[in-house]
Amino acid sequence: MGETNNTEKWDKVISFIADEKCLLLIGPEIQQNESKSQSLVFREKLYANYEDQIAHYHQHDGLFLFKNDYVKAEISQDLKQLYTSTPYDETIYKTIAQIPFHLVISINPEAYLSDVCFKYNIRHRFSYFKSKEKAVGQIERPTRDFPLVYNLCGSIKDDESLILDYEDLFSLIGSALGIPGLPEELRAALDKIRTYVFLGFSFEKWYTQLLLRIICGDKKYPKYSVHHRFGDDDTKNFLMHQFQIEFLEEDFRFLDQIMESCKEKAKDPLNAHLYRPLSDPASADEVEIIRFISNNDLDKAVSKLVSMATGTALSAEAAAVSSRYYQWRDDKAGGKIDSRDLVVTFNQVVDAILKTAKEIAKTKAP
Repeated sequence: MGETNNTEKWDKVISFIADEKCLLLIGPEIQQNESKSQSLVFREKLYANYEDQIAHYHQHDGLFLFKNDYVKAEISQDLKQLYTSTPYDETIYKTIAQIPFHLVISINPEAYLSDVCFKYNIRHRFSYFKSKEKAVGQIERPTRDFPLVYNLCGSIKDDESLILDYEDLFSLIGSALGIPGLPEELRAALDKIRTYVFLGFSFEKWYTQLLLRIICGDKKYPKYSVHHRFGDDDTKNFLMHQFQIEFLEEDFRFLDQIMESCKEKAKDPLNAHLYRPLSDPASADEVEIIRFISNNDLDKAVSKLVSMATGTALSAEAAAVSSRYYQWRDDKAGGKIDSRDLVVTFNQVVDAILKTAKEIAKTKAP
């Protein structure tokens, strides 16, 4: 296909992104460590540490067979520590953040993209699927101006949501297909998707193909994959025919080209929505608050906010945000807030914490 036709193709992708009809899916190969996916490296380390307490480790799938629930709980904590303490390359996440995707679904448990969005002041929401819940948490409808980053396979901030063994995996698949299922607003957004972009997927795993079917259904819309892995030509041919995926060459800078094109088009004021500029990176204090929020520890986040504001003109505002949070927490504990408003109010409080922290940081900047 000629360069002109390729340009037209990528312009169509950008058009679908702008119209909230393009879904970005992130797989485990996005972060590499020792020529393997970061996820696999972490799990191999855990197996080495707990080998005598684990019945079996399925290396190909990266799943354990535990002797008891206590060992599983310990490994959950250690996995969380590995993700939170290991540095990661934020380059590709910065590229993604600048492209106006309204919905990004990851099958990884970390929140690197969300962290980068917080750090560079990109408004967004982060949520995840917890298959063991009797009811799925509510989410707001994802939009181009307020995108959603959604972890399909749980979050490291919630031990019970992690996919560590086949029971977890079967529970995820069963829940996603049945009741309670994926959040209603997420399903509604998925129904409108017309183009899919796969980033960093290991397609030879059977459950990856099944999860893709859950997300994509049997739609025959365009699908593009970059930074992928599959074991043999048979797998590639199957995926090309079954899912109609176009596998782009590994050296093709797909996301970079999409981002640069969006940036160029956004020079026209009528197309300003096609590009999300990054602000200056957050201060060390802001990053600490962001990390507390990512770990679902808002008590520490508001405590840090109040401490950060001490001696500044914004100490009263920080105290007001703190009071607002504790009121929300008390109302939640006392059942005084409608479940439909619980997530919305929580997100408003998080936004207030981040906004105030940024304003305080500006007053302290040299």
